[in-house]
Amino acid sequence: METKEKHPTRSILLLCCLTSLFLQAHGARAQEALPIIDMHLHTGLPHEIPPGTPALCRPAPCQGEGMAIVDPVENLSKSMEQMELNNIVLAFLSGTDHRAVKAWTAAYPGRFIPSPFIMEASGEMLENLRADYLSNDFQGLGEIGTQLNGIPPNDPLLEPYFELAEQRDIPVLIHTLGIGPYLPQFSTAAGSPLLLEEVLLKHPKLRLFVENAGYPFKDQMIAMMYQYPQLYADVSTICWVIPQTAFYDYLQAFVRAGLGKRLMFGSDQMVWPQKIGAAVHTIKQAPFLSKEQKRDIFYNNAARFLKLDQKEIAAHHGRF
Repeated sequence: METKEKHPTRSILLLCCLTSLFLQAHGARAQEALPIIDMHLHTGLPHEIPPGTPALCRPAPCQGEGMAIVDPVENLSKSMEQMELNNIVLAFLSGTDHRAVKAWTAAYPGRFIPSPFIMEASGEMLENLRADYLSNDFQGLGEIGTQLNGIPPNDPLLEPYFELAEQRDIPVLIHTLGIGPYLPQFSTAAGSPLLLEEVLLKHPKLRLFVENAGYPFKDQMIAMMYQYPQLYADVSTICWVIPQTAFYDYLQAFVRAGLGKRLMFGSDQMVWPQKIGAAVHTIKQAPFLSKEQKRDIFYNNAARFLKLDQKEIAAHHGRF
């Protein structure tokens, strides 16, 4: 007792230190617990692969990490686990199986922007989509993945789709870049971002964003984004499918070019749900991005592009 009475300040200092450490930790957790919008999520792949297939990687030869979950129900469960772990409050969701897209959306209302994956453009599909938009079953368009079949974005077959999206003012995701799955009809040449110019001139109000910022067509993509301020880009698959050094070089070029306000986060997890967390981690660890730039990529830019109102934004932040 005598010792404690002679040195009461020690206990006070210890308590202050512990309190300070607690507040610092709590503040760090609060800062980490900020909402993320994933602008590139799928119910599966546009082609079949065996269960357990390793994740995609480039350049070959290489070995991807993670095993494919091809069952859409299990994929949904694991993807939602990753969304919760990584504070993802909203995701732009597409799939070639439109029933799966609708099922995921019904299972978790308010968590997805449901959209149809377009592999082949046809008049019959377009008419079906008109009904889906009228019923609000779909709220976005794309991924437009016709490049996987060798069809460029300025092909006349796609013109009615862009017209519909512009009329309804819905966001559109397009696969326009130099890489894709190893499919026999895939065309790198059909992925030049310059081919979007014809589309944007015809549809100046189109809300269009390009997968993977047109990788690796850096200069073409930067030129297009400079000239057409309505054009946005996501950084999704390249967060984890190419070497990290290559991704960081590419991302930093866009940031240095002043385009950090028009880049949006995406995971493009397909059938590898763990890639959601991997993509988030890659952006968080980017040494050249400021906290503000990370928040822009993770949330602010997508909120602006999607035209979220203050009530929706407040609700997203209110989850934490």
